[in-house]
Amino acid sequence: QRTERWLATMSLGTIAACSVYEMPQGTSDRGPVSEAGDLGAAGDAIRSTDFEAGQSPLVIADDAPKGRADMPMDDASNGRGDELADAGNSLELIDDMEDDDEWIATNSDRVGVWVTQNDKSAGATQLPAPGAKFMMTEIPGGRGGSKYAARTTGSGFLGWGARLGMWLDATPGFAKKTYDASRFLGIVFWARADRTVAANVTFPDRDTDVEGGICTDLPAGGGCWDHFAKSIIVTSAWKRYQVDFADLEQAGTGMRYPRFLAEQLFEINFEVKSAVVDIWIDDVSFVARAFH
Repeated sequence: QRTERWLATMSLGTIAACSVYEMPQGTSDRGPVSEAGDLGAAGDAIRSTDFEAGQSPLVIADDAPKGRADMPMDDASNGRGDELADAGNSLELIDDMEDDDEWIATNSDRVGVWVTQNDKSAGATQLPAPGAKFMMTEIPGGRGGSKYAARTTGSGFLGWGARLGMWLDATPGFAKKTYDASRFLGIVFWARADRTVAANVTFPDRDTDVEGGICTDLPAGGGCWDHFAKSIIVTSAWKRYQVDFADLEQAGTGMRYPRFLAEQLFEINFEVKSAVVDIWIDDVSFVARAFH
């Protein structure tokens, strides 16, 4: 049985401010996914978000010291340190990856797993493979006190690319369920890639995910999968990012909804649209208080 982790409380000093990157959805992967592997029937619920090339996201992300999620940030690094430190933001860990397995931390009744998915382009490969057991990757030389991170690599993607993410309330062999994240204001996490890429952070909820039974999965697209999302630029250097729930938007490619349902959240995903994908995610936490 996993050891339950406690809340990490800290003052945030460096947070990346991101602009919305709207990525219209394609139609390459609309049907139910059924992948063989340790996830069993739960793999049937994995879905993807497609988007077009030719659009450029923007992020202002200041370099931050390389350290664990529970380490204080450098307040002077982005010119807003005093304001953020005074806010006294508190974090609740989702996963720090240090147990080197597929399970997220069991804080606040969360029982979830890491998963991967891709656009199923012919000949494309991804590790960890969709449906297979997800294992963490050792960080070469470490990152401060962090030794492991979630990583996915792959190539040959011709559609929306590939992703890794966390089901917040699901276990292998069972359908995923929604999780109530309404008491949180957003998430923070560390990320890097093999080169500069756009990553779309998506939050499938009851309205936008077909498993919620609200949207209609139309054969030609335009129904489900227009998740509330935010995009960032990930570089080859470890940086810390913030995604505020208040800033999430739909791309306008599916059924529209008045607001993001944090109280009925299925998962958190990190997607990259590229023929070649190599992205690392570490120390993911919910933020329990407002940033500004």
